[in-house]
Amino acid sequence: MSCGLSQYMKDKAEAAPNIEFVWDSVVTRCLGEDGLTALEIRNVKTDELSELPVYCVFVAIGHIAKTEWLADTLKLEDGFIVTDQFMATNQSGIFACGDIRVTHLRQISTAVGEATIAAHAAYQYVLQHHR
Repeated sequence: MSCGLSQYMKDKAEAAPNIEFVWDSVVTRCLGEDGLTALEIRNVKTDELSELPVYCVFVAIGHIAKTEWLADTLKLEDGFIVTDQFMATNQSGIFACGDIRVTHLRQISTAVGEATIAAHAAYQYVLQHHR
């Protein structure tokens, strides 16, 4: 990761007595009739199904940027695209936003805002360079 925030959050979660980690598993169903009461999970190594009692779920889609194909074109840091505050990369006319760039937050709300900035910056670039 490009910032220490993820490691900090991981360390803090591992130290919390009320957090249970379930490795090598995927959620197959949310269970409960009047709200969430449990998750059905499948161990991907043993194919065993089990239920995990829960009352809330936070879904994360991962933190692995698929940018290998850009390594010869754009400046990358730990696999994430380096940009300035206007989402411009080190290559003129190429902009990046959201979870693919070096940033402290990787959330949909910040990605949407960055997309607006990137779109505006790209529009300005086109106006200046392609009249």
